[in-house]
Amino acid sequence: MVWLYFAYLGKYVLLYQESHSLFIFDNYYFSQHLKFPGGITEYITSFLVQFSFYPLIGALFVAFIISALPFFVQRIFPVNQKYFFFLSFIPSVLLLSCYRKVDFGLSIPVAISLNFAGLYLFSAVSSSRIRLIVACLLIPILYFTTAGIYHVFWLIVLLIVGLQNDYKNKFATISALLALAVAIPFFSNVYLFRLTFSDAYFRFIGDNLSALPPQFYLLTLVIILLPFVEKISRNNVLKERLVSMKYLSTFNILLTVIILSLALHYSYDKRVSQMVTIASHANQENWENVLEIANEYDGTNYLVSYYANVALLNSGEIEHKLFDYNQSLGAEGLFFTWDRSRKKSEHGGRLYYDLGFINEAHHWAFESMVSNGENASQLQMLALTNLVNERTKAAKKYLSILKKTLFYADWSKEYLSLINSSETLNDNGIIVAKRSQVPKGDFFMNLNDLVPDLVQMLKSNPDNEAACKYLLTYYLLSNQIDLFAETLVEFKNHFKKLSPLYQQALFVHLLAHPTEKEKFNVFEISNNTELLFKAYVKGMQTYKPRRGNIPQEFSEKFGTTFWYYLHFVSPHGNKVISKR
Repeated sequence: MVWLYFAYLGKYVLLYQESHSLFIFDNYYFSQHLKFPGGITEYITSFLVQFSFYPLIGALFVAFIISALPFFVQRIFPVNQKYFFFLSFIPSVLLLSCYRKVDFGLSIPVAISLNFAGLYLFSAVSSSRIRLIVACLLIPILYFTTAGIYHVFWLIVLLIVGLQNDYKNKFATISALLALAVAIPFFSNVYLFRLTFSDAYFRFIGDNLSALPPQFYLLTLVIILLPFVEKISRNNVLKERLVSMKYLSTFNILLTVIILSLALHYSYDKRVSQMVTIASHANQENWENVLEIANEYDGTNYLVSYYANVALLNSGEIEHKLFDYNQSLGAEGLFFTWDRSRKKSEHGGRLYYDLGFINEAHHWAFESMVSNGENASQLQMLALTNLVNERTKAAKKYLSILKKTLFYADWSKEYLSLINSSETLNDNGIIVAKRSQVPKGDFFMNLNDLVPDLVQMLKSNPDNEAACKYLLTYYLLSNQIDLFAETLVEFKNHFKKLSPLYQQALFVHLLAHPTEKEKFNVFEISNNTELLFKAYVKGMQTYKPRRGNIPQEFSEKFGTTFWYYLHFVSPHGNKVISKR
């Protein structure tokens, strides 16, 4: 059931985590993970997460890790397993529900599973004396391997020692184990790691306590309570009552299925799923899929609007189908402003690359790598921008890293082979197309407003069709039809024939400025556009629509026109904004 969830409904979690991780087959990469407690867990996690490139495979590893907990719990606490079968699934259920937060990493589940594996080894030893020796050996091993999650191991060991009757001189035993558990991080930090107190004792937990989901704290409480429930379950009177209960097994199975189903239902977040999936498709340049999800998205979202417009630009449909998609954010849905936030730097650079602002795309990708860590999509962008700018040495640096990955090595090798043959590189379709877009001169970028940059780009490189169309789109969405018309006529060479959408906007401009018809004679406004406008005016008179109260029939007929956007959708008001 867990595998099915992550393979299909919850695969967005795997896509998100794979896009924010990078495993490198390299000795240096491994050695870096030996320099701090928990590094081994992070190394294992990164290795497993890379397989989420194919969610069906990644789901197998996640399901195995989460499903391992009931196995360990049932063997560490066998009496609970006999009478309270469902309890063994509670830790897994809570861990699963933590994935309501898509950025809840796999490191914590891996670390918890490793600690439960240690508890299983501890409990599998029959001699209480040898058990304690095993515990003393496992405490430093698990600390070095799982960092702050090692508290799970020694706390449960202390509770088992205190609650069971197999141990003599409990006070001395508990004191010695506690002293060892506290001393290991202290002396390791003094002689090995040189970390802060928080990192030394609570790495994985204390990195950002507020970011951890509340289910994690409930999980911690449940784990601590398990030895107490085991102790209670050993009571002979309670055993007799439980044995005499009919349908106890059926009750346990039903309860297990119910709590697991509830956890899966709670874990799924449709909106987050759509946002993550749309970003994933954009990284792979699957523009049709991006537009499909944008069309299905219910509501308004900056990321969805942004990627929908980027997809329209790259698919060549921005002048035809702009208003087929939700544009209620107006011009603000076209780009992100720069404010050094992790999320914006992660996504915002894509548009600059598509528009030919190669240096700025490099800037955003580098900032994203610094704030979010290395990941494949940013390294690919850094490699491409350097190749476009003919900085092959810098491009080799990023391509060499990707060459050491499992699923991006082929992409990297392709471009490395191009670098070794400059003629082949200069004939590469992607590189040639991008070089034709770049500005021919230098100018300062305005990081809070893309429009001045687009204007400067077109002055520098009038042949940049993508920049021209995006500037026109901005003027449409901001109701600035005068500027739209002027830009249209200035760069008329890009348009052999106006799209119906552009005709509708130009028609509005000419209605307001009939004396300028001669100026725009180069463009033809079709009879269909004029007839559609007359039908629109008649519909306005018939249906009398108002914002917030638009008859469905009217919306179905005219909802994809510029006129409808201007009157009923635009956040910039329902009138043309004139520069005059």
